[in-house]
Amino acid sequence: ITTEVIPTIKALIDLKHKVAVRKHGVNLLIQAVLKYDEKSVLDYFKSLLLYWWHDLNWNIRYAICEGFPSIAKTLSKDNCMDIFYPELAEFLNDVEILVRLTAIEATLEIFDMLAPEQIRDDFIPVVIQHLNLDIDEIWNSRMSKVIGKITFNLLNFSEVTSELNDALLSYFKGLVEIDTLEIVQNIWFNLPGM
Repeated sequence: ITTEVIPTIKALIDLKHKVAVRKHGVNLLIQAVLKYDEKSVLDYFKSLLLYWWHDLNWNIRYAICEGFPSIAKTLSKDNCMDIFYPELAEFLNDVEILVRLTAIEATLEIFDMLAPEQIRDDFIPVVIQHLNLDIDEIWNSRMSKVIGKITFNLLNFSEVTSELNDALLSYFKGLVEIDTLEIVQNIWFNLPGM
């Protein structure tokens, strides 16, 4: 790890590299994390993961956020929530909308680890905000794939407000009326959750 893997990944962090090279570094880092046990991940890769979480380029933040569910599976719940969840919560409010969307999807992957206050304070406000936006077809397509999962995960959450219920239903109805077959199909597959 210390003589080959870490130096190779660190070399790709350098800002003199193009974004595509640095993004490749993120992918290598995620693949490395998946090959080692939790102790090795925390001892050797934690600082690299946290470094890339704060990259100024949204493509890099997007890539690391995309890999978050895989990273989370290598960690105990306590380490995942204590060390890395605060970074994911920041991604939920990222300036770049695709990073925020990916953070919503990643949060759904670890939803059972979240404490009620994290759902209430971090997740629900972001979901409500984005259900009230009409962004573009890419956004609507990806949201159409997770709208049922969002609804299903919040089904037994006691603090779901009528505002959220109304926003989910309104967004669902809006997606059904979109003239894109893939989005409509995704929505009908999500209908049982609604």
